[in-house]
Amino acid sequence: MARIGTKKHPAVVRVATEERARQILDLCNQHGIQVIVGIESDQPQDISEVERILRPPEPFKVVAKAPRRVTGNDYCPCGSGQKYKKGCAARVPATSWNLGLPGLGARLAHHAAKWPISRAPL
Repeated sequence: MARIGTKKHPAVVRVATEERARQILDLCNQHGIQVIVGIESDQPQDISEVERILRPPEPFKVVAKAPRRVTGNDYCPCGSGQKYKKGCAARVPATSWNLGLPGLGARLAHHAAKWPISRAPL
């Protein structure tokens, strides 16, 4: 389908006076919009198609996806090339001292937290 305001699909405008019709035609000529103007004094003014063409486009909304959870058979996110269950999950036990460390320790602890080590009561 052709865009509104082109030769194949001109914008249709309804105004009440000839003066307003000239204003709309001048505006459309400045912006290169093809328009059909109807003068009908007994009908309400309708210039919505021209307004829609002149309105700047709305920006796209980018929705962030949640990071994919690492499972045992996925490759390790550290880049070692090993499976996660043989790499970082086996090397870093989830203990209270490494769960809050910034940097690499926190990243590894995040993955190790999925498989917490069960502790026997003291």
